[in-house]
Amino acid sequence: MKKIGIFSLLSTLLFITNSAHSSDWEGGFTQFGIGYQNQSLSDSGGVSNGNLDPSMGAGYTASFSNKGSFTTQIGGGYNFKVSDNFLLGIGLDVSPFPNSAMNLNVTDGANSYNYSVKAKTNYDYYFDLGVVIDRNNLAYVKLGEATTNFSNGIGNVNGTLGGLGIKHMINEGLYGYSEINFTKYKSSSDGDVGTLSGNGTNLIAGIGYKF
Repeated sequence: MKKIGIFSLLSTLLFITNSAHSSDWEGGFTQFGIGYQNQSLSDSGGVSNGNLDPSMGAGYTASFSNKGSFTTQIGGGYNFKVSDNFLLGIGLDVSPFPNSAMNLNVTDGANSYNYSVKAKTNYDYYFDLGVVIDRNNLAYVKLGEATTNFSNGIGNVNGTLGGLGIKHMINEGLYGYSEINFTKYKSSSDGDVGTLSGNGTNLIAGIGYKF
């Protein structure tokens, strides 16, 4: 009897595992999330060409007062079944609302100038690899490219995106999700001769629908 009970338990567990296929998550999806966003930027400064307030030929240094803010994210994509337990997907995320302003302080030794800089929009496109945990849960990693548009003459700053997330099926296509994303920005101009570098991070939680 004991052997029969153990055999029945193992059979049940095997059935549950086998019934959790990647086809449960295959297809198109759209989602909406809210969370926390932070940009951390630094500026090399240099000898001004006159595009910032320091006069042409004046050496200047620049620094950002970095801070985080509330953010929203709208996304969508498609997951393709690779095997019973894995999916490969493509996706696009857009954060359409500006975050809290950062203060950019520029000084040429004699004078100090302050600029308000906002991340006006952010969007990224990526590939993701999904792993089926069980019939209701999917873990995934993301790798792609991200672009943030900053105000005050800085413009678009591009970077490499990496992320981790998990989705939990609530009912018939409706799911909740949470993820963390990190972007390493590539070097770009500060609008003068200085070079910007840094990174961006967001933590997102929300709901989505799989078609």
